[in-house]
Amino acid sequence: MFLFFLVFFLSFTQVYSQDSGLLPGETLAQPKERGTTVTALVVDHQDPSIPILVSPEDGSWVSTSKPEFVWKPATDNEGVVKYQLYIDGNLFQDSIAPSAAETMSFTPSNGLSDGSHTWKIVAFDAEGNSAESATWSFNIDTLSPVFVITQVGNVTTSISSQDLDTVPEEALEVDSDNPVLKGTGEANSSVVLTIRLPDGTTLKEEFDIDDQGTWSIQIKKLPRNQIVYLDFTITDRVGHISILENVQIIVKPLSITIPLVTEPIEVPTVLEPILAPILEPGKIIDETVVNPRNLNLPGSLQDFVQSLPGFLVGPATRTFQFSLAFLALIIALSLPSLKLGILLNRFRTHTTFNLLGDMLRVVGFWKHGKPQGIAIDSLEQTPVRFASVIFHGKTTGGRPHTVTKLTDKHGIYSRHSLTPGTYQASVLQEEYLFPTMLQPDPGVDWQHYYRGQAFEVPEAEQTPALCAVLDPVTEEETDQASGDRVLELSNHNWPIAGLMLVATIVAPTLWNLIAVFGFVLSYLKGRRKEAKLALTITDEHGESLAYTVVMIHNDEDTFPVDLTQTDVNGVVELRVPRDAQYSLTTIKHGFKLSAEASHPESIRVNLPVSGSLALSLNKID
Repeated sequence: MFLFFLVFFLSFTQVYSQDSGLLPGETLAQPKERGTTVTALVVDHQDPSIPILVSPEDGSWVSTSKPEFVWKPATDNEGVVKYQLYIDGNLFQDSIAPSAAETMSFTPSNGLSDGSHTWKIVAFDAEGNSAESATWSFNIDTLSPVFVITQVGNVTTSISSQDLDTVPEEALEVDSDNPVLKGTGEANSSVVLTIRLPDGTTLKEEFDIDDQGTWSIQIKKLPRNQIVYLDFTITDRVGHISILENVQIIVKPLSITIPLVTEPIEVPTVLEPILAPILEPGKIIDETVVNPRNLNLPGSLQDFVQSLPGFLVGPATRTFQFSLAFLALIIALSLPSLKLGILLNRFRTHTTFNLLGDMLRVVGFWKHGKPQGIAIDSLEQTPVRFASVIFHGKTTGGRPHTVTKLTDKHGIYSRHSLTPGTYQASVLQEEYLFPTMLQPDPGVDWQHYYRGQAFEVPEAEQTPALCAVLDPVTEEETDQASGDRVLELSNHNWPIAGLMLVATIVAPTLWNLIAVFGFVLSYLKGRRKEAKLALTITDEHGESLAYTVVMIHNDEDTFPVDLTQTDVNGVVELRVPRDAQYSLTTIKHGFKLSAEASHPESIRVNLPVSGSLALSLNKID
């Protein structure tokens, strides 16, 4: 049976040879044709075509910090696999997926800073071949245009569209009925001036702010001795609008002065009193003799009191005794009181509760608060002293909210918290204009070169620490400069200490002793620091970098632990509460702290409690 099945299977089975053998019907003499498959690897060296940029157009202005970047896609024999977006020469977005649409677009999730930027697109195929588009520039402007009136006729002023509190409540008196108005503002903006006359008619004048940010216009034939209202509407290149209304001016009436019409009358400087006592007949008035030795006054004051009429001796004695009892305290408070008077006169009707508190801190009546921000000169980066920093905006509930701070002699304003909402800050100082027209260095955070941008405060503890930058407007000394010199004087100086010591020796009362003790204690407390860490900042060549802003944060607090500036030798003493790791930020225009860091002004560093530390900044090409 087995043999039968074996013969049956073999009779129906065909046997084929391997490729190296013979096929059925083939002989060695007559071989059949065989197909041959050859596999080869061909490397793609062809670049994609160049992407074509669409928008933002080259040299254009946009009004949003998150512009849509649009381009026509590239083509490739093997297909494009991704695109890269470069902004300001740095890779901004990698691995943008290709699309079959006629155009591609990308909108950044994080806003860009105001100012000039560049952008380009790079296309890649699967083999890494790339093609780079042209590089276009564009400008971002998200702020309402700045507009400041600095002169109205013969009157110098500082009226800003960013701070309506600068609009005078009273009319500005000018001499000419054809006054010339001058000021500054956002370059290349257009202005419509509406002149409201007393008879109800209106006139319109249009002018432009030049590319240097200055403007002037002459108003002709204004009525005299009547109030005229001026309204300004300012529109910048991207359509943002600022409005400044109700600026009042009045032209003085004509007057004629004829000198020497009357001869001056000489008035005696001292009038001798005529005393006519009314006496009853026969009444004797005893002469009262006051012994100066009973006055407990210095000899010169005793002689002066003795020379007074008898009815003044008692009040004069009590007045001098009271003054001598507190003389050392009066001397100690004299300079801070003078400073406070200067600041109150400077701000006058603009004084708020917050501003008054800062005034008391600046002059030394209250303890200095911890630092929050700083105002600096855009050219030299020197501090802008005694400037008002105004935060105005709306809370999350839609209510208007304003906080005013005052910078001290180091340009620093103290810590504060804003109610959650949206805000914008402006800085006012007679010798400066805010914001600066200069652009920040690439990569610098907006709050470290603040130029008036609106910002969100999600929580009070997240109020930003600003470094506001202002442009100087004059090199001539103003009336404010003399007051600033007084404000910059230290309350603890040797002349005051000497006068207090003399007063205590002359009148060693308990109050004078307490005043001297308090003065010495306050001086020693001001000299004591939590730590003395000397930080030296230089450039890559070892040259000192004066007035470099140094800001220190820790991980436990969103507010700065310390905020200060280097001196003219590039050295500063830091106040650090303990040996720990901090985030150290340096702000120096034209320099960066690290060549590789994404935030070129900040690094993480361990600061010792005391000793010295040196940092070198790299110049930005």
